[in-house]
Amino acid sequence: MREERERVISVVRVVSARAQRSIGVWLRECPAVATPSLMAKTTGGLFLAGGSLATVVTAQMPAGSSGVVVMCTAALIGVCVGAVLLVYGERLRPCSYQFFIVIATTLITVAIYSAPSDTAALAIASFYILVACDAFAFFGWFAATAQVAFAIASCIWVLTTHGVPWWSGLAIGGAATAVSVLIGILGRLATEGEVDTLTGLPNRRGLDRALNLELAHGARPTVVLIDIDDFTSYNDRFGDAAGDAVLRDIADTWSTILGANRFLSRSGGDEFTVMAGDATETEATELAARLRLHSPLGLSAGIATWQPGDSASMLVYRADVGLYHAKLAGRNCSVVEPA
Repeated sequence: MREERERVISVVRVVSARAQRSIGVWLRECPAVATPSLMAKTTGGLFLAGGSLATVVTAQMPAGSSGVVVMCTAALIGVCVGAVLLVYGERLRPCSYQFFIVIATTLITVAIYSAPSDTAALAIASFYILVACDAFAFFGWFAATAQVAFAIASCIWVLTTHGVPWWSGLAIGGAATAVSVLIGILGRLATEGEVDTLTGLPNRRGLDRALNLELAHGARPTVVLIDIDDFTSYNDRFGDAAGDAVLRDIADTWSTILGANRFLSRSGGDEFTVMAGDATETEATELAARLRLHSPLGLSAGIATWQPGDSASMLVYRADVGLYHAKLAGRNCSVVEPA
């Protein structure tokens, strides 16, 4: 009876940990579309389009109207920022785009504050929708919500300076939130295509994206490619359900050991991949040995560290060659594949 209760408690803890990890990823992680290239093109394009449209709108206002110069200046700054992002944006880290969203909100707020009439102020306020859409398209839920909350608060405040009822700003903010949340959900659905349904870990697509992002940011990662030894025989002997349970247990145990600073994915079948940051070959070998101690079956590992000229696919290929040599060496060992 006691053993049964402990087993139930253990299962509940594992399920709870997996659920917390999934929810945490959903809330904190950026969607799969948040690549440097797409963020640069989209954010830069929105700045350029918004600034250009604001310039056209400002040009239609009566000459000599107060605040038109400030509005035009804000619009031209938006155009310039957009052009810079389109040309150089891919070199930036994704987190730096939060700064540009704050800039966009600030420019819109300044333009509304300087607007010569209530009508002009309400027209420019619609640009907050672009801010909300960009935030939820590329940032985690927490960061995106903070950006949109700042935009809505700015919208309500600046419109009241024109004597416009506060609920007018709330209506614009509500529409922006509804559209942006929908975009955010669609982006997360795309991200789910990068998640292994059995273990909840990133799959090969998720690994490729994470590795390419690391290389794009100038990182020099080490990859550990792991294959569970004799897993096919275990599956044949105990059944697929038992094999799936082993894979889930391995994923949960290794995720705890590796922590948040190491990227663990299931590439397929009985193959896992660890992206060990800037770990040395020795550190990666010790890491593989530690994971081996917490595996119900033996494991073979191929290790490759980034070398000048390596692409993501080449780095994984060299780790795969190391894994092949580990199998030839008798399994249950690690082999570092040189450049």
